[in-house]
Amino acid sequence: MRKFLLAMTLVAAAPLWAESGEGHADNTIYWKWANFAILAGLIGYAIARNAPAMFRARTEEIQKDLHEASRRRQQAEARTAEIERRLADLGGELETMRGHARQEMEAEAQRMRTESARLLAKVESAAAQEIEALTKQSRRSLREHSARLALTLAEQKIRARVGAAEDEMLIGAFVEQVGRTGARLQ
Repeated sequence: MRKFLLAMTLVAAAPLWAESGEGHADNTIYWKWANFAILAGLIGYAIARNAPAMFRARTEEIQKDLHEASRRRQQAEARTAEIERRLADLGGELETMRGHARQEMEAEAQRMRTESARLLAKVESAAAQEIEALTKQSRRSLREHSARLALTLAEQKIRARVGAAEDEMLIGAFVEQVGRTGARLQ
């Protein structure tokens, strides 16, 4: 790089040296052409020396980018193929999901039927117990009512049969019995 800069400086200074000589004005054109030839040669040499490495690096970079693009394209094609395969399998997956959903619905319906039957049996049992309790209560009420009616009827029959004389006799017998019981207690 130093040599290149030194050569450029010499080439740039050459026209100044050419003009410094006296009476050599007609030689300046030759110096200018010589200066141009040297400058073109130096630029050509610099390009010839640096261009292959630069072009090689650029070529390698482009090849590397092409290889990377090819790899990415293959990955994209693989992903596309996987997506297409999954899309093709989607119908089967949907049918499988529908089958599972049907099975779950049937299981849930069976569970609901079982639960409903259990609750119905529980309600029937509670209703039977309630009916039995009401039946017992009704029978008890009926017995009590029958007993009251029987007592009322017996009282009416006894009053119809017993007159004032029998009434006094019954009261006297009762008082006498109470008197004997009182005497024993004393």
